[in-house]
Amino acid sequence: MHNRIGISAPRRLGLAVLAATALAGCGQIGGNSANSTFSQGFNTSFDKSTHDSCVTSATGGGASAAMAETYCSCFVAQFDKLTVQQKLALNVNSPEVTQAATACKAQLTAAPASAPTMNTAQP
Repeated sequence: MHNRIGISAPRRLGLAVLAATALAGCGQIGGNSANSTFSQGFNTSFDKSTHDSCVTSATGGGASAAMAETYCSCFVAQFDKLTVQQKLALNVNSPEVTQAATACKAQLTAAPASAPTMNTAQP
């Protein structure tokens, strides 16, 4: 399902979750230091891949680069409070994904007149 700015939550999250799942076993070496290092690396990778996939999807759907950057940065930030395990469990139907998309769309529509806004006209 695409939203009005052309961003497909399944597309941008699917790749990130698939990559994250592949990396999940790498940090399960026991010990707090290894787990902490794994979590930091995982979170950095998750944020970058989710952001980059989101921007590609948004701009491919017709959003301006500025709008895509604003939306996707917001979208990624919505998952900062989740643990690695929670991020691994995300899927396109997860309430967290829906809530993130809703919050960031609302942020775009509430942006000042000088900021990029999304087209709210129905197709």
